[in-house]
Amino acid sequence: MKNIFKVKLLIAIISISFLGRKSWAFPEMRFLEGSGCISCHFSPTGGGILKPLGRKSALSQLSTWGSDGEQSSSFGYFKSMEHLNWLAVGGDFRLIKVQKEMPPEKISKVFIAQRDFEIGILFGRFELIGAYSGPEYPSGTRRNWILYNLGSDWRIRVGKFQAPFGINTAHHFLATRDALDFGIQSEHPGIEISKLALLNEFYFSAFKDDGKMESSQTLQWNTNENNSLQLGLGFQRKSNLIVQQDLVGAHFISGEFNNHIFWGEIDLSQYKDLSTDKTFQGAFEVLQFKYWLHQGLSLIVFQDSALKKIYSSSQQRYSLGLGVEWNPRPHWQLEGIFQEIQDLSFGPEAQNRAILELHFYL
Repeated sequence: MKNIFKVKLLIAIISISFLGRKSWAFPEMRFLEGSGCISCHFSPTGGGILKPLGRKSALSQLSTWGSDGEQSSSFGYFKSMEHLNWLAVGGDFRLIKVQKEMPPEKISKVFIAQRDFEIGILFGRFELIGAYSGPEYPSGTRRNWILYNLGSDWRIRVGKFQAPFGINTAHHFLATRDALDFGIQSEHPGIEISKLALLNEFYFSAFKDDGKMESSQTLQWNTNENNSLQLGLGFQRKSNLIVQQDLVGAHFISGEFNNHIFWGEIDLSQYKDLSTDKTFQGAFEVLQFKYWLHQGLSLIVFQDSALKKIYSSSQQRYSLGLGVEWNPRPHWQLEGIFQEIQDLSFGPEAQNRAILELHFYL
């Protein structure tokens, strides 16, 4: 039994240590300007380097305090740099403190979870983005791509990035998204075609990773209603020499920015063992409610569950979390989370996890 606890401790350390090494999006932001992630970020699916509108929103809407110019990548000290319209500079640094109790074991750890430096070069309809993410990535970067704006809301992107599917947030990662293979180092070489209109968003992406002998195709469609509701459907097929996985997901985002946001997602998966033709099923769901106490300060409640059926056995997991998020000034974010987890595959006892995160973005 003690070895089982040690395994759970190891899983906790690995999953949380990679928590920051991704570019998260904030689903509530699409209601701020009403025109999707691409309005504030260079990436069509959000996260990473900010555009001028994103920096303006970070000052005027996201932060409790701030002064004019503070939102820029140079903090307003280098005015000449801010007029270089062909160059964009960004980055993310995350420091995490985690406390986890799984009787009779306890863990307490402080570590650097992210140290990204990102540069974008813009010329005409082209955008070239590259990020240095540290030595743990074989090439030093987890994502780099070139995007071409075809006009009429159509775009094509080629490079290394993550497939657009469902809602991409840190809380979803902690809950179920990592179990759906959208977690650690899930960026792959591929191509994406997207149409990003005001009321509808459509993505098709195809990836092939020769190193892992793996390929995937993903479709994602979102519709936006009245600037306060988004509905989305997604499908992905991923296969290698051993397993084929089909994944179907649906999500919603509802609410009003700087007041309250409620979002949720449900995903159904089927794994097929290509050597035996046997199939295994999984069902995952996550819900989150976010309420703003004051500009830049919000209370978060989230819940998730997962069920996997493999052969004659099943694995079940449930959790409930409570957190506080604070953006005191542009570039800075603080978040504290307490989560109670019950993983029935390890036993009936509950696990408690507390996470404190400091996020600095350039």
